[in-house]
Amino acid sequence: MFIFLAMDLIFDTKINQMKYPLTKAELKLKAKLENKKKVKERKVNRTIKKTLTYRYQRTMPEHDYMKYWRVIRFWAMTKYGVRHVDLDMLFFLYSEPYFNKTQFEEFNEIFSWDKGRFSRLIDLGWIHVWRKESSRGVNLYELTRKARLMVADVYNKLNGEEIDSDIFGKDPTYSQKVYRNYIKKLSDERKQELRRAQLSRGTSPRR
Repeated sequence: MFIFLAMDLIFDTKINQMKYPLTKAELKLKAKLENKKKVKERKVNRTIKKTLTYRYQRTMPEHDYMKYWRVIRFWAMTKYGVRHVDLDMLFFLYSEPYFNKTQFEEFNEIFSWDKGRFSRLIDLGWIHVWRKESSRGVNLYELTRKARLMVADVYNKLNGEEIDSDIFGKDPTYSQKVYRNYIKKLSDERKQELRRAQLSRGTSPRR
């Protein structure tokens, strides 16, 4: 920028030093200097534009799984009737093949205190006994098929699978209406992204 100002000053000085009326040679020189000035201005403007574009261009993140987590969590809580803290616990247990109550309580310590959480998850059919207590050891538990299908369903939604917005019924609460509208908007955005991806690969979008 400072270089351009210096060059601009040089051109203006040379032009201002000319005595009027100008001769044909001086007119040609003046036109040449003004043309050089315009060329310099265009180059500087392009440089500034490139610099600003580079400076404010943001690299898109590779993963953004959790961008719509709040919306998907509300959807899961409504569809499956599960509390959000219990959902967090089931996410933790999802990759655990088997666990005993002591191991459950170790992770349970980071949640808000709830003495009946373990029993409630059993009563609601989210976890069950895999092996009863015997001479070989204490009871071992695992997630039920119902729990594993639910967690897998939530992961699918986080990975872009379309979300059903009809689960809120015909007379939803105000909060459910807000989330339903946003889910519809999210579904439309994902359909458009899918169409763009299919077009870029040269395949026809499904109808």
